[in-house]
Amino acid sequence: MSKADEMFEKLGYKKGKTIDAEIKYEKDGDNIIIFFNKKFYKTSIYDNMGDMISAQELQAIYQFYKESGWL
Repeated sequence: MSKADEMFEKLGYKKGKTIDAEIKYEKDGDNIIIFFNKKFYKTSIYDNMGDMISAQELQAIYQFYKESGWL
């Protein structure tokens, strides 16, 4: 497990199924972080408007970028 995976896990996220080059971390229906094509977005399955990104989530996102070589 990568450090980014551990950071997301501490925040309550679980790594979801990936499709093609998409990587997904899911916390609940309102908190889904998706990485695709060197970009990320946070969304919701209910209304496509996830909660705001917290500082802790941003740290985990940055760690993911470092580990994936996308920086």
